[in-house]
Amino acid sequence: MDFMLIFDLVIAGLGLYLIYSSLKMKQTGELSTIVVNQDDMARCKNKQGFIEAIAMKSVYFGIIALIFGILAILNDFYSLLGKYFNVVGAVVFIGAWMWFAGELRKAREKFFY
Repeated sequence: MDFMLIFDLVIAGLGLYLIYSSLKMKQTGELSTIVVNQDDMARCKNKQGFIEAIAMKSVYFGIIALIFGILAILNDFYSLLGKYFNVVGAVVFIGAWMWFAGELRKAREKFFY
């Protein structure tokens, strides 16, 4: 199996899991371990505020990751999008990841001790 295919599958899986866990976090009011590690959960000053601040942003990042993963898988098999897709897609994905990491950092600074 090709390394890039495995990487693309992991990114698509990450996107699906982010979407699922973010919507579940919003529904149940409990923090997800994908955005906050187990040790830090007890340090949250305002769980509901943190969830409101980050849940939809993680859904957006999850959608971007899922779309990128699916398009990359299709491109690996059928070369539908050409050789430049890998470069442009990676730049878009990394940009979205950096945006999400920044938003997550801001929310952690605001809602954690």
